[in-house]
Amino acid sequence: MHDLILKLSRMIDSSVRYQRTKFFFRSLLNDINYPYKKYFDWFMIVLILISITILILSKSGRLPEWLVNVDFYFITAVFALEYLLRVWVSQDTHKHILAAGKMENAGIREYYLVPLKKRLEYLVSLPALIDLIAIFPKFRIIRLLKLYHYLHGTSSLLNALTRKRFEFIFLGYMLLGVTFSFGTVFYILEYGINEKLGSYLDAIYWALVTVSTVGYGDISPVTDTGKIISMFGIILGIAMISFVTSVMVSAFSERFDELRNADNINLVSKIERAVVINGYGHLG
Repeated sequence: MHDLILKLSRMIDSSVRYQRTKFFFRSLLNDINYPYKKYFDWFMIVLILISITILILSKSGRLPEWLVNVDFYFITAVFALEYLLRVWVSQDTHKHILAAGKMENAGIREYYLVPLKKRLEYLVSLPALIDLIAIFPKFRIIRLLKLYHYLHGTSSLLNALTRKRFEFIFLGYMLLGVTFSFGTVFYILEYGINEKLGSYLDAIYWALVTVSTVGYGDISPVTDTGKIISMFGIILGIAMISFVTSVMVSAFSERFDELRNADNINLVSKIERAVVINGYGHLG
């Protein structure tokens, strides 16, 4: 079996047709500079908007059956095919196997576990999970999140935010701790006294609404101690919102600087006839 897999990997690696086909789909899905990608992106954006529109209109029950079938079968099939193609082009498994064949004393881990791990890392990534869930018609609303692939400005900003993941992870832990702490204290102080507080979930809901400074007002403290807790929650919430804002501004500013520099480099690279004057000294 192992020899068969090695032979198949060599055949795939030497197949020009296979390499061209995979290069085409990889470029079509991932390379923003590929000439045909913009047409593919617009096609997918239109499909997503059509699917969401059908979902909205279907709630009224006045939609033709054939239009529902288009969404249920055709659009779903396109999204399923796209997902399979993204999984396919995410890794070159045969290259890992061939590279392991050149190693001395290579075992099962080098041959199979390493490429399998890399494949699984993609499968459990957030974009891949969104693509998988969006296939199923029951979760059609998730298809809006697929716009991440096709709106490149949005993807650039999201990539900028992922660079600040440490700050956001810290903020997430802080938000969970503050919410559950304030919610627990509020529940202990007001349960049985506050008529609007019916369960522990209501207390957590109140804490999150208070810390986020949204303040719906459907649940409010009635005891003096509860009101004092609310004041501290509001003040802490304002501080956390300021922290989030500063992190996002910093991430976007860094990303915009990179995009601006890349744009300047592209403009310079397009100049066909130019004279570069280099001065003396450190600056030169």
